[in-house]
Amino acid sequence: MPGLKQLLRNPLMDDWKREVAAGGLQRTLATLEAEIQTVRRHYNGCVCRLNTKIASVPGNIVARRFGFELAAYYEVEHAADRTRPEVSF
Repeated sequence: MPGLKQLLRNPLMDDWKREVAAGGLQRTLATLEAEIQTVRRHYNGCVCRLNTKIASVPGNIVARRFGFELAAYYEVEHAADRTRPEVSF
């Protein structure tokens, strides 16, 4: 297993350092946040469709028969988890 010094000498790490220096980290974080938001919206949309099918006829009959239950939406429980972390070097 390579040591920390070997990893820091890795050419990929040099690229990463240049990317960070050029503001790439900020772009990467923004892209990551956008992807998380997109996936969360997709999940909540699927939950909404599932819950609608379970609550309406004839879906409710089938759902009751096979034990389907209403699904929970994705929500952040703690307000502290909603804040953006500060990144500094």
